[in-house]
Amino acid sequence: MRVIATLDPAIFSMVASVLLLRVWLSGTVPAIMSRESPLSTEGTAPNTTVPTNTDAPDARVSENAHLSTQPLQSTSQQFLPLLNDLQPDEVRLMAPLVSESSRELRCGLPLPPESVTETKHGNAAVTIFARSTYQGTKEDGSHLFHYIVEFTNSGKLPVHLISRHWLFATAKGDASEMKGPGASGSMPRLLPGEKFEYKSGVQLPTRYGAMQGSFQFEALNDDELAHPPLPTPTAFSCAVGRLVLAADGREKEVPCVRPANISKMLPTTSVYHTDRVVVGVTIEYASAESEPDTSSFSFVYTMQIHNARRTPVVILGRRLEMIDGRGQTYTDEAAGLGGKSNVGRVQLQPEAEVRYSGSFVLPTDTGNFAGYFLVAGSDPEGGEDMVQVGPTGVSRTGRPVAVVKPIEFLRHD
Repeated sequence: MRVIATLDPAIFSMVASVLLLRVWLSGTVPAIMSRESPLSTEGTAPNTTVPTNTDAPDARVSENAHLSTQPLQSTSQQFLPLLNDLQPDEVRLMAPLVSESSRELRCGLPLPPESVTETKHGNAAVTIFARSTYQGTKEDGSHLFHYIVEFTNSGKLPVHLISRHWLFATAKGDASEMKGPGASGSMPRLLPGEKFEYKSGVQLPTRYGAMQGSFQFEALNDDELAHPPLPTPTAFSCAVGRLVLAADGREKEVPCVRPANISKMLPTTSVYHTDRVVVGVTIEYASAESEPDTSSFSFVYTMQIHNARRTPVVILGRRLEMIDGRGQTYTDEAAGLGGKSNVGRVQLQPEAEVRYSGSFVLPTDTGNFAGYFLVAGSDPEGGEDMVQVGPTGVSRTGRPVAVVKPIEFLRHD
């Protein structure tokens, strides 16, 4: 059954939560944080196995990226305004609210293992089909599920996939979020009628659960097409109808869950863009490396950086800030990306990405995480961009956390 969600552009000026988020992003109030890749979790106890997304390996550079020690010398940067200057979370929150009784959520009703949803935005439209399959039990007793997602440009305008947001739920109603650039390393542009498909997976501690989510797109003009006018803003969020993750593949009722309220709390996943360089991050608690008795809590971050510009960029260095629950700030600032493999400078071709992981230790079991990368474009006179890592929660339990204190480099004087 197809569910159709139509976006009214007028709603974009009427969503109070987005205005609150905009205030936060501008730095006029304490910055809030968030997370990417493996997943954040609400309502789970320490050392409990929670849903874990499997589409982001610890360290990988895509085939169009390579290590570099010198910035590129080339022509001027050419890139379009990304998401009409909106952040992915802003676009997601501007979508019309969906009731729990809708066919998209089906709260209180058995869920099938697949869903089809079409979202319209003016003359742009995207249809998303999702299906889950059970893959068996892992050594730790968790259950592995694969899912396939197919996008079809069912509108009259070209569209560009920018970011993703997944919300997973266990049979007990524990929730976990995941955010990141594109779809498992790809940010395709689709002409009307074109399709794109990707596969990924998730681990649950229970034999069944559910998943839902959304993908953020922007509508594009194409000089080669007889294009109709673009909607305003050009960005829109496309829903993925809720579907079951079940070992037996049968319909089941799963408790409905909601994502964290990012105007108040920081989930342990985030996605953020700066001039078409998109950064996703996820933070997980590393219990094996932690010693709670001595107030030593270890965490692992997984970083995904995607170049959505039309020209190459070079990531020159980073500044990452870790803030413990008492407000003490710890800084990792050096050349290159760093992380477990001490990755150096990386050159990213257009539509290429790099993924890697790193770790840090705090004396508290909660905190905040944010930062930025220094990025040079292909124009030698263009200077360096400060590409931000979205504020992200740090949590032993995986639950969202409150902001501890303003992130210094995000504040405006």
